[in-house]
Amino acid sequence: MQTTEPAIASRDLSDYERRLLRHVATGGTNPAIARRLNTTPATVQSALACVYRKLGARNRAHAATLAAHNGFITLDHVTPAKEP
Repeated sequence: MQTTEPAIASRDLSDYERRLLRHVATGGTNPAIARRLNTTPATVQSALACVYRKLGARNRAHAATLAAHNGFITLDHVTPAKEP
């Protein structure tokens, strides 16, 4: 099976983008991530769009998975969110 995902080795994520992805990996919403990073939800959304392009990701889950797979973030600290 052939993959269409781009090679990521030549693309780098900033420290901010890595922090952002760690919050995404824990299930954070844009408003919650914005509060933690002391920014606005619109800034988070814009930064995520850049991350998606850099990683060739289709959505949040795909971006977190690709980032973990390529060593940009680790998932050993992630605890699943509890269902309400």
